[in-house]
Amino acid sequence: MDWTLGAGGFAALDARMRRSGFWLCVALAGVAPTGVAAQSARVSLEIEGITGELLDNVAFLLSLSTVARSGDTVSTLRIRRLYARAPDQIERALQPFGYYQPTITSDLTTGDRWVARFAIDPGPQTVIGGVAVRVTGPGRQDSVIQQAVTAFPLATGDTLVHARYTAGKSAIAQAALDRGYLDAAFDTAQIRVDRLRQTADIVLDLATGPQYRFGDVRLEQDAVDPRIIQGYIDIIPGEPFDTRQLRKIQSRLAGTSYFAQVEVRALRDSTQGLTIPVAIVLTTRAAQHFNIGVGYGTNTRLRVTLNAEFRRLNAKGHYANINLRVSGIEKSMSARYSIPPIYPLTTLLELFTGYALLDPVSYRTNKFVLGTDLSRTRGRWRQTLSLAYSNEDYVVGTVDTGTSNLVIASTNLTRVVADNNIFATKGTQIGILARGAVEGLLADATFLEVTVPAKIIVPFLGNGRVITRAELGRIFTSKLSRLPPTARFFTGGDRSVRGYDYLALGPTDAAGNITGGDALVVASVELNYFFYGDFGAATFYDAGNALIGFSDITLFQGAGVGVRWRSPIGPIGLDLAWALSLAGHPRRVHITLGPDF
Repeated sequence: MDWTLGAGGFAALDARMRRSGFWLCVALAGVAPTGVAAQSARVSLEIEGITGELLDNVAFLLSLSTVARSGDTVSTLRIRRLYARAPDQIERALQPFGYYQPTITSDLTTGDRWVARFAIDPGPQTVIGGVAVRVTGPGRQDSVIQQAVTAFPLATGDTLVHARYTAGKSAIAQAALDRGYLDAAFDTAQIRVDRLRQTADIVLDLATGPQYRFGDVRLEQDAVDPRIIQGYIDIIPGEPFDTRQLRKIQSRLAGTSYFAQVEVRALRDSTQGLTIPVAIVLTTRAAQHFNIGVGYGTNTRLRVTLNAEFRRLNAKGHYANINLRVSGIEKSMSARYSIPPIYPLTTLLELFTGYALLDPVSYRTNKFVLGTDLSRTRGRWRQTLSLAYSNEDYVVGTVDTGTSNLVIASTNLTRVVADNNIFATKGTQIGILARGAVEGLLADATFLEVTVPAKIIVPFLGNGRVITRAELGRIFTSKLSRLPPTARFFTGGDRSVRGYDYLALGPTDAAGNITGGDALVVASVELNYFFYGDFGAATFYDAGNALIGFSDITLFQGAGVGVRWRSPIGPIGLDLAWALSLAGHPRRVHITLGPDF
């Protein structure tokens, strides 16, 4: 006799059996005289036929895999139960990649250690038969939403990958939200799989609902003049509501020195018709902050730093900081006073001064500087204009000594595009620095320096990345020997050519002293791969030198290996590098830390 019991019937039967004591009888009957049910063992797992993402997802969703990885001893009854569930779990794990017809063969070997073996043939991958994405409502012609629809990552003939479907669906919903269609919802969101034909049809119907608009902005803060904050807020009441603007404002305000917490939210409960007011609640940071740090770097050796921040000096938002640094090659003090204008928010005027005793391997100098910076954003570029007076008493090598007075004007353009400035898997940075002085205009020599640094990071095989960087520089002057060492080119060290001491590479005089050059060439390629969470390995090759002109380019080469930790403040690296251009290829340890950009 055949009979079928549905889920509801099973629940009812279960209740009746519990009342009758049936389950107790079954439990007692299941205990064999030999105590088999009480036996326990360890289990290992062997999976064949799949690799990569398929294997990773199967191992993640397979309950038996969790038990096998733990190495714990468990009851043999539990092992058999999990083994019986495994085929269904494997099928579910393959479906997100479009495999709906797998063939699974399995075997369970008993003994001191049980072994569960699964041979998996995922079968044919499901192909997209058709994609129908429809937008209805007032937002059906919105260009931003239509761009997301056009960019939907699956089309007829593609293989079905659920993650791409989810990403495309989310992008359409986010586009509607960003454009102020806050009630947008999918009436239909389906993947219709035909297992026999091995095809799938995607159907998405988005109803946008009405478009909301910005209302008034309610600002809560008492730290600085409200006009300063208004420079960060580009909301115009009556314009279409755009959640991207709220995120942008929050990021801008969080980047200031004034506030510990920034909350920007739409007041949906206060909506009047289709108009939504916005509240910006700012929690003030402590007015002063002091920090003492102790660290070690292979460029600087042991170092101690003291930083004092004065975050709000007045209601106009002025702020300042003072830095003290003591290390094996530097003893310095600097101060910077910052004046943010009322508008535009991208402009910042700063006054700075400082004194430093610098003593790297190639030179020694006492430097005093006093100047001003004006920085502003121009599109994707950040520009800094500077005018500074510097005085230096220096010794380069053993015989090149002097005193230098220079008034240096400079401009620096920098452009960074990255998925994460702290730790990037994809990003680019390029800069252009030009600075110079004119003899007779409070300067002892005439020179023009142009430097172009660049850095590119691209992903590599999932958990890896390739980092390439380069820097070219040229100083135009007829009196290089009259320029102080900080206005000449030297290279070598942690962030230029590894395997060599800090600033220890450059042209030399007759006695072999490194004198600094008027040209610079540095290039590097590095491969990082993170094998275990935030920990990984690196290998690299560097080449570079400071030169006299570009007519005779001789580059020092370095190569090595290292370890990396993806820390909250950026990658921290410990490298062992060989100086390939020196006899015997001497080794040097390098330590680096800090954000990628």
